[in-house]
Amino acid sequence: MLKKPVRILYVQDSLNDRNITKRMAEQFGHKVVTAGSFNEAIRLSRSFKPHLVIADWQLPYIFRRDLREIKWDNDALRNWVIGQFRQPEDAFRFMSDPEGVSKDMANQLKQHAERIREHMKQASGLGLVEKMLEEDKRISAILVSGAHQDVLHNKKYKELAEKHGKRIYAMDILSLDFDFFEHILPQFLKRKS
Repeated sequence: MLKKPVRILYVQDSLNDRNITKRMAEQFGHKVVTAGSFNEAIRLSRSFKPHLVIADWQLPYIFRRDLREIKWDNDALRNWVIGQFRQPEDAFRFMSDPEGVSKDMANQLKQHAERIREHMKQASGLGLVEKMLEEDKRISAILVSGAHQDVLHNKKYKELAEKHGKRIYAMDILSLDFDFFEHILPQFLKRKS
């Protein structure tokens, strides 16, 4: 057991997962703040100053506000795309490969999709962890995934692990349980110091 509470920022798009993990961590005396998106995590980290960031490897690809915040050339096109699809991911898929629209409109949609794609590269769990490790040398980070082997074999993850060493770790999201907070977390935080 750790002598003093760890300040944990848990970034996960699933509200249910955030609540369950927060309750588990708090049972071990840790202070936990949760975030559902990249931008919310960045904002909270600046005031909360976490010791540890646990981030979902695959934060949601796109939010409805991402579609609204694009600088669209044509407001009618933006309103149509946002209104046409219930899920932002469906709108993004259509924009990436539009069918049944004029060539000019298809080109506009593809350009907007490319802008979103660039934003998504930065707004992933890996992008978030990279930003936080660079900004604060005291932070450690754990990336969780349903297929953490994918994380371990990712080129960008390998670069970050080489650069930040024992400050970054990847694990299966199903391992984020009582045993993690009781045994694994103290060992992880010891090894980085």
